[in-house]
Amino acid sequence: MATTIGTGIDASFADARPAAAKSKGILRSIYAAMIASRQRAAEREIERFIMLHGGLLTDKLERDISRNFGSFSG
Repeated sequence: MATTIGTGIDASFADARPAAAKSKGILRSIYAAMIASRQRAAEREIERFIMLHGGLLTDKLERDISRNFGSFSG
């Protein structure tokens, strides 16, 4: 909805920045997609590891995961 100021100028033009300036940027989007993809791959690998070792997450299995896959912070 456009608002008209007393001078007759359409106030909606104030937010008429280019679409690229409004979005977070193509490189940031690509980077975020790559990070998300790697996170999903790591989670699948850990899930596979757990299933190969009985399917139950025990203290010993947590230590093994930490040792084999490094520490993951979420």
